[in-house]
Amino acid sequence: RYSAPSMDLATFIYVCSTREFRRLHQNAILNSYCDVLESELTLNQVDAKILTRDEIFKSFEEYRVAGLIEAALFCHLILLPNELAANIMQSSEEYEKFISQCRAEKCFKAFEEEYYRERMTELLTELVDEYVLKE
Repeated sequence: RYSAPSMDLATFIYVCSTREFRRLHQNAILNSYCDVLESELTLNQVDAKILTRDEIFKSFEEYRVAGLIEAALFCHLILLPNELAANIMQSSEEYEKFISQCRAEKCFKAFEEEYYRERMTELLTELVDEYVLKE
């Protein structure tokens, strides 16, 4: 898709980390991203000033909610316990059925697994805390 780099960055950070990890390391991750981006642009003779560090940080804040929502949508699939995921991935028909029809039964079953329950609850709680209840 065509979107700001910060959209992919926000999604990646939310999919791959916990709320506590983000609280402790988010700025370091963003600074590392900026360093690598600048290095790669320079290496490929592209003006590294196309996006300033401040613009990247500001853009990340703008796309953070979209990344959080997208992570919640992705994680409910990618965090499925192995036995459920194997069943869904066994054929294109099973995958299509899971994606296009009601998947509540499998997600409720996945919620019995502590890791799935904790990660999904954390993502949804953060979404509510930061964007629904925040004044």
